Amino acid sequence: VSGSSNIQLQAAPSIPAFNPSTPGLLVALPYGPVYMGEVIKVTLEAVNSLAQGLTGFTIPLMYNMQQLSFVSAQLSGLWLTPSQAPVPGASGGNFYVVTLQTYGRAGNNPDSAYRSSSSIPLVDVYFRVIFNTAGTAANVIAINPAPSLFSFNPSWTNPYYQFNSFNGQGSTGALNIGAVSILGMWAWADTHDIFNTAALTGQRVTTVLRGVLVKTFGTMDVIGGDTVTGCVIMDGSGAATTLLDQTVCKLTVDVVNTVPDKGLPVIVSLPNGNQADVSAQVQLNVWYPSNLALSAADTTLNKVLPINAATPSASCLDMYQSTTLTLTADWSNGGTAAADTWRAADVTDLATYKSSNTNVAIIQTGGIVKGIHSGTTTISINPVTSVVPSPSLTITVSDNAVCLRQLSALATTGAALNASTVTALAATPARTAVRTPLSWKAQQQLVWEDSSALVLTYATFTDGSVMDVSGR
Repeated sequence: VSGSSNIQLQAAPSIPAFNPSTPGLLVALPYGPVYMGEVIKVTLEAVNSLAQGLTGFTIPLMYNMQQLSFVSAQLSGLWLTPSQAPVPGASGGNFYVVTLQTYGRAGNNPDSAYRSSSSIPLVDVYFRVIFNTAGTAANVIAINPAPSLFSFNPSWTNPYYQFNSFNGQGSTGALNIGAVSILGMWAWADTHDIFNTAALTGQRVTTVLRGVLVKTFGTMDVIGGDTVTGCVIMDGSGAATTLLDQTVCKLTVDVVNTVPDKGLPVIVSLPNGNQADVSAQVQLNVWYPSNLALSAADTTLNKVLPINAATPSASCLDMYQSTTLTLTADWSNGGTAAADTWRAADVTDLATYKSSNTNVAIIQTGGIVKGIHSGTTTISINPVTSVVPSPSLTITVSDNAVCLRQLSALATTGAALNASTVTALAATPARTAVRTPLSWKAQQQLVWEDSSALVLTYATFTDGSVMDVSGR
């Protein structure tokens, strides 16, 4: 899966310079939009162009509890971690205050004085935004009473403080609350290759269309299936190949859909409030069967005599051989490349079968034909649609007796797949298609305690035929 999108890069907002003539405190808030539920960082730094030493600080940071909730405070590595984490307390009205206080790692003495001609990092304070009205949230953070920056030099007395936020500098901090909106959507289908087996089973085949909504903030919402209503899906090709369920975002093919379709474009669209709907396109391949062929492992079912049997008595019921049916079909998605056709695929388990003369032979589970009485019968599939012709074959049940030569048992614990020589198909500039024939070999590895195996039993008859008699 590949795609492309346009990305527009914008310049970051300029941050005003903070060069106070006296030592001070800088509180920096986010400049870009913030969203409800987002955790933001507020950074506090001491600024002193005179490079005077700083040994500790006490900063009462107030915040509006209706707009922010306190998460945590992380001191710079310069400072001694206080014995008790800062805990917000009521400060009157809608404000809480969290007091940030500490000293240098060697205590409040000149040996722990930190000096810098630019700034000294103090603490990062984290808040969660709990305000969801888009626009300016003014006065969300303030300092009251005045902060204390400890030093053995009087230049830190009564420090100046300033807030830098998106709307400039001031004595309090503000936030730009953004409105969460949907930026776009990426869509996919649970199954991109849909094999219309309804032509054989009569039952609809469904794939669920899903999408991920990409928003300006927050987790991506997954839509589709029974989790969403109001999904609008459109067949971009206009061909009558699909059934589109708008209410639950599902695409269904049925018996009436008889046309294969390669690269069927399906558009998934969702309303986006007052803005334009968001949509994404999914390409699907709809495969349809043709050239059905029905075969049997043995078309003549003989009467069976047991090993070393004498002439059976008149009261002994006649027993006849059984055979296994195999149904194959070619699948096509309507394309012209070699990889757009899958030939002779085994679809035996998808169809049901019938015998034209159940007095001669009957159909058992799994496509097994069992002889009942001498004669002939025609075996065919139960037709679901006239578009796919029903193949048939003739089975003869004969009174010519064959003897059971031997019974063989095979215990299998699994199967190993082997890939044969790779056959390259026609290549295109975008891809090279290959087909790899696979074969399997039964495994017999009872190596652990309580291991189990599937036991299969085969009967070999004097006419050379072999019949699976497992469970009979």
